[in-house]
Amino acid sequence: MKLASFLGLILLYASAQIATFVFKKTDNEFYNYFHFTGGVLVGLFMYSFTNNYLTAFLLTIVIGLLWEVHEWILWKFFYHQKKFKQEKDDTINDLVLDGVGALVALVVLSFI
Repeated sequence: MKLASFLGLILLYASAQIATFVFKKTDNEFYNYFHFTGGVLVGLFMYSFTNNYLTAFLLTIVIGLLWEVHEWILWKFFYHQKKFKQEKDDTINDLVLDGVGALVALVVLSFI
């Protein structure tokens, strides 16, 4: 499960970059799917290391927070474009989707 979820995260990141810079997708609603799926994959990845549902969920939230800091740093120091600017509502939405994705994955995993 570690390798599959890690490779899934790499493919998810690559597809998001292609969507942004090749196909010029920048609307936040498009990226909701990426945050949900990222939450699922990070939740599974963290669970494969910790074997604890709560710890995996909390680590997913921490990684989501770090990702939002990463996005803000990229906007602040590199992009400087309005279409990439981080907004409070978008950040909260992204964190909720990360958490819901992890929660769904971990609940499903608990029944398997």
